[in-house]
Amino acid sequence: MADRSSAHVEFRQRLARQIHASVRAAVECALCPEITPERGIEIILTSSVTDLSRTYKLTHAARERVDATVTDEAWRGAALGWITAFRAEHSHGPTWSKFLHAETIWPAETSVYLRRVVMAKLYQRGYLDGTKTPFGLTACEQPLSRSVPAQHIGAAHASRSITT
Repeated sequence: MADRSSAHVEFRQRLARQIHASVRAAVECALCPEITPERGIEIILTSSVTDLSRTYKLTHAARERVDATVTDEAWRGAALGWITAFRAEHSHGPTWSKFLHAETIWPAETSVYLRRVVMAKLYQRGYLDGTKTPFGLTACEQPLSRSVPAQHIGAAHASRSITT
C-alpha cells in the first residue's frame, strides 16, 4: 500500500510542477496579456483536473457526427496543427476554452457540447495530451495508447458538465 501511496504523491507533485510551469509560461507570454500574474495565481489556486472518462449523453445522429469529425484525418490534422502552431507561437498550449472556441477549425454548426465530446475522444484515442494542466494542451504526433472503457464514450447516461 505504501508504494501506491508514494506513487500517488509523486504523481500529484509532478502535476503541480506541470501546472506551475504551464501557467508561468502563459503569464510570461507577450501574446497573452490577459494572463496577468494575478490571473495566473487564480488559475493555479482554482485549477482542477478535467475528467475525460466521463460519459456523454448523445443521440445517434450526434454520436455519428462526433465519430465522423474525429476520424476525418484532414480535420484532425488541421485541428492538431492549430494546437501545435499555437504552442510554437506562444511557448505554451492553448486552454480547452481557446481550442473549443477557435471557430476556424471546427465544422460549421458544431455545438460547444459536441466539441467537448470530440476533444475527449481525441484525448482518449491518444491525439491530445496535457489536458490536466492549464495552458498545457498539446497534440501528439503518434497517438498514445490509453485504455478507456468504451462505455465512457458516447454513452446514453451521463453528466453533461465538463470542467475547462
